[in-house]
Amino acid sequence: MAASDRAGSVRIRAEYAGLSAEQLLDITFEPQRPVSLVVLPSPNVLRNDDSDSARITLRLQAAGATATVADGTLVAVTVSQDGQALFSTTVSTSGGEAGFDFTTTASGLLLIEAQVTGSEVVGRGLLYAGEQPLAVIIPAAFADAERIDGVIQAGARFGFFLFNTSNRPIPLQGFVLENGGSMVAASNPAQLNGGWLDGGMQLGVIVTLDEAVVDQGIRASYLLVDPSSEQVARFGVVFSTPP
Repeated sequence: MAASDRAGSVRIRAEYAGLSAEQLLDITFEPQRPVSLVVLPSPNVLRNDDSDSARITLRLQAAGATATVADGTLVAVTVSQDGQALFSTTVSTSGGEAGFDFTTTASGLLLIEAQVTGSEVVGRGLLYAGEQPLAVIIPAAFADAERIDGVIQAGARFGFFLFNTSNRPIPLQGFVLENGGSMVAASNPAQLNGGWLDGGMQLGVIVTLDEAVVDQGIRASYLLVDPSSEQVARFGVVFSTPP
């Protein structure tokens, strides 16, 4: 379907099998008319203690390429879970955007739905809330090692990775690879992306043993800080147990 960004009248003519028809179409162009809406929760994961908050930003696109949606445009917002409304509000735009701060005591995945009042322009976003905001981090690990008579041979490789599936940056305090509680290798925050596991980021450390070691239990762990409670949490993986 053709679209026009100019006002005026258009004459439409159609012909088929010797028959023809004409229609005069009046076009009214409103550059500031909202045509799309994006819901941007930041962060999109938060602790459900009714204190930790997310900023819900609503960004509207106007019909005109260089236009901005009129200030004061109303947007109705509902936050729901499993079809049940938990929160609703109406906000007005300024500079093409509107927003509000959101807290909750709900747990799980929440749906944010926003609609420009008096129009069919709708936007949706997702937000995760829970007692453990760090649950959005996905760990992965691998080991490429040979053990002979209880001894892990030189050249063995151990890798441990974290993937932050949220848009919330997570502070990192360090990484350590241990053998029976004794440190084999370590990385400080400066070596771990400056001490941050950014939103959408995968970060990993791979350690290669320079010499053989008696296997006393190889494990690796990261120390992370819950950004909402500032409590330190350990993410660990066990690669081996003593024979």
